[in-house]
Amino acid sequence: MRVAFAFFSGLLLVAPLNAADRPENLVPLMRFYDTKFNEHIYSYSTEEMNKWHQLTHVKEHEIIGDVATSKLPGTVPLWRAVRTENKQSRHYYYLEAVQLPPNTFVDAESFKVYVWTKPGDGRVPIYCTTWIDATDAFMHRELKVVEQNREETEKSTGRLRPGMAGKNFKTPVFYVYPHVTKEKDDPEKPTEGKPATVTSNKKADDK
Repeated sequence: MRVAFAFFSGLLLVAPLNAADRPENLVPLMRFYDTKFNEHIYSYSTEEMNKWHQLTHVKEHEIIGDVATSKLPGTVPLWRAVRTENKQSRHYYYLEAVQLPPNTFVDAESFKVYVWTKPGDGRVPIYCTTWIDATDAFMHRELKVVEQNREETEKSTGRLRPGMAGKNFKTPVFYVYPHVTKEKDDPEKPTEGKPATVTSNKKADDK
């Protein structure tokens, strides 16, 4: 019997994992925080994450779960669109077609992610809130963490963060597989002047 390890709020959970239940070649979806533009951003691409690690204003948070990069049964695309305005880049993440504002393009080349619409086979829910303009998507597998982020935002700005696409934030927006640490997830040895590439799980330092 194989055993899967997953981290939830700093706790290590050990659960049986049937190889037939979990698709192969899943990749971890990592959350970062851009302190310059005050928004959460996501990536699974080693190349893109390496670039973000070079930016002092982009901070790595945590892996929210393992996702697919090709269409699998029961999955739908998680889209990423980018709005460039006044030398600022703002990111939108969505599952269904939405009315995007001007100066916005769908980043379909560098962000190809598929997520599940239903639970099952060990998948976990992902909850999400966004800023009032649908950017700054904060995704997490625990509803209480999303609620805390929402409450902190209300206290500091007086604004309530809605759910993704205006839906109830207490309803999961999609499902992913808990991250299973692999040998390739270990941080690479840093070269002089460059930080290590880290894709392993760690406790979030959420905004």
